[in-house]
Amino acid sequence: FTFAIKAKDPVIELEKTVEDASGDDLLQSNEILTYTLTGTNNGAGSAYNVYVVDTLPSNVTYIAGSMEVVEATGVTPGFKTDAMDADIAEKGFANGKHYLRFNIGNGANGLQGGEMPTGSSFTLRFKVQGGAIPGSVSNTARIVSENLGGESFFDDGTAIIGAAGGPVDVKMATFTATLQNGNGLLKWETENETNNEYFVIERSEDGVRFSDRGTKAGNGTTTTRSRYEFVDPINTTAKIVYYRLKAVDNRGEATYSNIIPLRLQGGMSVDKFNVYPNPFVNNVKITLNSQSAAQVTLRVFSIDGREVINRKVNVLSGDNIIVVNEFDRMQKGNYVVEVSNGTEKFTRKVVKN
Repeated sequence: FTFAIKAKDPVIELEKTVEDASGDDLLQSNEILTYTLTGTNNGAGSAYNVYVVDTLPSNVTYIAGSMEVVEATGVTPGFKTDAMDADIAEKGFANGKHYLRFNIGNGANGLQGGEMPTGSSFTLRFKVQGGAIPGSVSNTARIVSENLGGESFFDDGTAIIGAAGGPVDVKMATFTATLQNGNGLLKWETENETNNEYFVIERSEDGVRFSDRGTKAGNGTTTTRSRYEFVDPINTTAKIVYYRLKAVDNRGEATYSNIIPLRLQGGMSVDKFNVYPNPFVNNVKITLNSQSAAQVTLRVFSIDGREVINRKVNVLSGDNIIVVNEFDRMQKGNYVVEVSNGTEKFTRKVVKN
């Protein structure tokens, strides 16, 4: 008898807003900006090891002591210290940049994030100060989490404010990516554009290092909503790819969109294939990751090559656990467990005591 259990995924979308002290949505000289980060786990499963990190742009200065938890599951509200200590917030410096980090969720501490169950939410806040000569500020934060199977997820939130005397060149309304006929179909809309020459479509396999995939002409200056599409051929073995847009104006200056993920389908992941416990007494469990719902073949061979189990198993997209109970009637000894989907085959040697 066999069955499959899917590890349920969390879905946390990070929203980020910025408010300037004067309230005119334009950055004045040495003005204080307040950033607010919010999110809710709308997925089917809990998120684990949850943290939010914000790498500050070089043209702002962090206001010491302004890291605040307004509300968050498992975390006491209030202002937090900037040092890496017993509370859940930290102001640090790495790779030449200043960053802020909040560890959130049940069980979070100064070293790691905790658990955010389905439906739980958070609101975080901090302040920075702009420079003496104001310029547009684009600031992106990222929330990072894992599902029960250890697969990582993240989402970015970006807030942009323009300098007094110069509006933001492109105001994004929507940006989505879907898989269609093996290609990435990107769609986005802008609420308005100022001197927008073109967009550069960028893709990454790790969400950090991006490469150009193509360009799309902008609409110059317009106050009406504009719609765009771009088809990106997918030619990678990665399970997830990430996209962002770079809008370039007629001065050669650029602003970036949020980063969005696109989960790819097809195939199993060898790094998630395991059989345990090993050695075992009565039965074993098989863990594997499938990038789409599929039917796989489970086979078990004795050490002399005899096939002792042959079953079809339906697996779901994501992490699966297959429980194999047939071993309880078999003799002690060495066996080989094999799972295949017609094109890929994974095997493990196990020992029954």
